[in-house]
Amino acid sequence: MTERDDQPIRLCHAAAAILLSVDGRYLLQHRDDKPGIFFPGYWCCFGGALDAGETPPDGLRRELAEELALDIDPATMRYVATTRFDVPSSEGRSFDRTYFEAVLSDDQIAAIRLGEGQGHGLFHPEEALGPLRLTPYDSFALWIHRNHHRFCW
Repeated sequence: MTERDDQPIRLCHAAAAILLSVDGRYLLQHRDDKPGIFFPGYWCCFGGALDAGETPPDGLRRELAEELALDIDPATMRYVATTRFDVPSSEGRSFDRTYFEAVLSDDQIAAIRLGEGQGHGLFHPEEALGPLRLTPYDSFALWIHRNHHRFCW
C-alpha cells in the first residue's frame, strides 16, 4: 500500500500451517490487499487468530476449513515451532504464532476452495525463501522448517 494505513490491528495468539505437497512444495496464501491486516498483499502460511479458549491445533483446523475447505485432523499435523512477539503497546502481553506441518495429497490440493485471500500457489522452497514477498514471521518459520536438521545445542 502506498498510503499510511492507520486501521487498528487486533493482536492475539495465532496458529499457522506449513502445508507441503507430496513433492515438497509449500502451499502459500496470497493475502488480501486491504487495510487492517498484517502485511496486506504479501504471501504467507495459511492460518490465523485463535478464538478464546481454542488450542493452536484446533484453531488451525478451523482456519484451514474456513480458508481452504480442508478438514485436517490435528493428530496428523507435526509441531514445527512457536514464535513469540512482545509488542511495547501490548501492556506486557506476548502473542504466540504456533506452526504445524501437514502434508497434503494431490487430491486434497485439487479439492481446495479458497475462502480467504486473493490467491494461493505452490512454491519450491528456494522460491518461497527467495524472491517471493513473504511475511517476515512466516519466512522465518519456513526457514526453520527447511533447516531444522542443522540445529544443534
